Amino acid sequence: VLAHQPCEGSPQCEGCQRLSFDAQCRAVARGCPRLRRLDLREAQWYRFADHQASLAALFSACRELREVWVCPLAEVSLAAFESLCLCEKLTELHIEAGTRMSTIDETGKDLRSQHSGLYYCPTPISAAGMLLLARRCSSLVVLQLDSCDPTDDFARTISENLCRLRHLGLGEGPSDLTDAGALHLRACTNLTGLDLGGHYQLSDGTITTLVSQLTALEFLDVTDLDGLRDSALIAIGQLRRLHTLRIGDERGYGGDQWGFTDVGLTAVAVGCPALRILTFKGFDAASTTQT
Repeated sequence: VLAHQPCEGSPQCEGCQRLSFDAQCRAVARGCPRLRRLDLREAQWYRFADHQASLAALFSACRELREVWVCPLAEVSLAAFESLCLCEKLTELHIEAGTRMSTIDETGKDLRSQHSGLYYCPTPISAAGMLLLARRCSSLVVLQLDSCDPTDDFARTISENLCRLRHLGLGEGPSDLTDAGALHLRACTNLTGLDLGGHYQLSDGTITTLVSQLTALEFLDVTDLDGLRDSALIAIGQLRRLHTLRIGDERGYGGDQWGFTDVGLTAVAVGCPALRILTFKGFDAASTTQT
């Protein structure tokens, strides 16, 4: 109902389609207190900024939520976000690239006038917002925050409060996350999935240290990292459970300008017997003969 999909002529669907978004939210909040999974990705046609009270009511009523997906280009106010944080049983939160947390930005910027394009729209969740989420929803197992612009405090909050986390996605960088901040993530020893794609400022040494500590990793995305060298790939080659690895540079560099060579790739090939998916972003076979 929330997706507002075409109804194919069914009388019941036609009736639902006449409901406003606010009415749909109220109906679900009233009638589905045991709702476990809420997917708002297809609700991107609505101007969420005009329906924050309904979203807050929906999150407040559905305290049994385990999995929430927020759609691209949606704005989620601080009130709605705080209501979401009341769902203490939440285990999966996916905030996709393009989602805006409209009033969580501590700088006070008017986010509604920014990032009108469809591709990149950062999600400025402040350190305070992240702390609220981490403390109230400590059962989180999957946290995917595309374009979230994380800071060092952000990473430290995750490492200190979300000990059960198994998948962390901080992709779609760049951000203010430094090597010192990223190293906090080595405390998340239960991680089986880590996405740091796009944070080009992270060094080879940081990636080497992280993968040396996070030995249970099965999924790793380190695309678009300027500092990725053979030493990091050699360390990645020690991940015996790794089944998916994403490397390379989709910004158009690729090939001979990659920082790693056949030495690093060979270490991965030999040392990762479970590897099933290897993605090279920016790979150009016509200009990259040796690799």
